[in-house]
Amino acid sequence: MDIRTGTELTIHPHGLEESFKSFFVGEKPDVHIVTGLPRELPYPREDLHKGNEVTVRYSEGESVNEFRTCIHEILKEPADLLILEYPSEIKTLENRACRRINCLIEAKLEIIFEDNNRLITGVIENISKTGCNCVLKKFKGTEQPFSLGDKISLRCQFPGFAGQQTGEGKIIRLQDMPEEINAGIKFDRELWWIPPYAPSE
Repeated sequence: MDIRTGTELTIHPHGLEESFKSFFVGEKPDVHIVTGLPRELPYPREDLHKGNEVTVRYSEGESVNEFRTCIHEILKEPADLLILEYPSEIKTLENRACRRINCLIEAKLEIIFEDNNRLITGVIENISKTGCNCVLKKFKGTEQPFSLGDKISLRCQFPGFAGQQTGEGKIIRLQDMPEEINAGIKFDRELWWIPPYAPSE
């Protein structure tokens, strides 16, 4: 499987109404894969058990992928982990509605809090009309500046435009790397200043 560590996963156990968010930890090729298990689930933890069939979805580049498997084991030590049987097949469900553009653009990200907003600098790694992926440098001794669901105000100098361009959205994915943080942001609405452009623009 070609999935980066920390990639967000949506896991839907068969027979239960709701899915939950997890993240990819690692794999033993052709044997099993390991995912995180959140402390809070939308149902009692006892509803998950060995042998449960599950459907897993994740994004990779421009595509959304899906596979079906079953729970091999649930671990509490050394961390809350879900061990899944290695999938026999991975299906590509769809392409993203808006094309992603690879880039390296410096951006200011303002994290919106009720008491005191925070302004940090990052690099936009790729962007589309509906979202972007930002890479942020980690500094020793400092806390991670945001968390999933935080509201974001993004400002950057986009090629071909004078002045700053802006976008509002929220963080929907976080990948904590040794020296950087990878943040996925979904915009509240499509941004006109990101290609492709309509003929009138």
